[in-house]
Amino acid sequence: VLSRQPDEVRAFLLDTSVLDQLTGGLCDALTGRSDGQLMLETLERENLFVVPLDDERRWYRYHHLFADALRARLAARHADRVGELHAAASRWLANNGLLGDAVRHAIASGDHEHTADLVELTLADMRRRRQDRTFRDWLVTLPDDVVRRRPLLATYMGWSRLSEGDIDGVEAWLDAAEAGLDTTPPTTIPTAGSLAEAARDREDEVRSLPAMTAVYCASVAQARGDVDGTVAHARRALALAGPEDHFPRGAAAGFVGLSAWAAGDLG
Repeated sequence: VLSRQPDEVRAFLLDTSVLDQLTGGLCDALTGRSDGQLMLETLERENLFVVPLDDERRWYRYHHLFADALRARLAARHADRVGELHAAASRWLANNGLLGDAVRHAIASGDHEHTADLVELTLADMRRRRQDRTFRDWLVTLPDDVVRRRPLLATYMGWSRLSEGDIDGVEAWLDAAEAGLDTTPPTTIPTAGSLAEAARDREDEVRSLPAMTAVYCASVAQARGDVDGTVAHARRALALAGPEDHFPRGAAAGFVGLSAWAAGDLG
């Protein structure tokens, strides 16, 4: 099939093969051309293994076996382009508010700093939607030194260790988070337009970090049976939390209550 196509069609197919879903603007971002939508419509008309995903014919995908063949050809003949194609896809998707897809392409691109920026922007929404496993999967793709330099990510790496029962592995991450609280790097991604809400969420997460790290320290102390330590960390979290920091305030109050229960102070 590929050998029968004109050079420009073959190049389009290979460049866009890294995508799970295709739309005109996204294809243009990868090919450097401006005919993405027209090309997709032409490929569909010619029955070239393109499947429409909506009635408006705005989004498409390649037939899975055809996509596999294209990716194998791309990796064999243009391996040096795979990373840059994923990077271009990640930038377009992020700028259009499709952060989850942007993260996946950023990981595939091998650009760890860009990936970390995107993961920070997704954190609040992923937590609201209880996508904890996916968030942990994204975190572990990043080198430890990148995570340690970012208090927001270091805190949640500590939380992931805690959620898996690795009590001894938590404190090093929380120490790294607390050490870097005054040096949280700004995101390098433009956060206007569709990313404005995600940027505000990130700022809220950064603001509440001191209280959150104290909450996780209280959790570690409780797991070790240290009632006094649990209370001390929980009260520190309450002192650090602002009036809008509902989660750390609620969690800290809960730990104080549990410690009182353990001490027999039912009142």
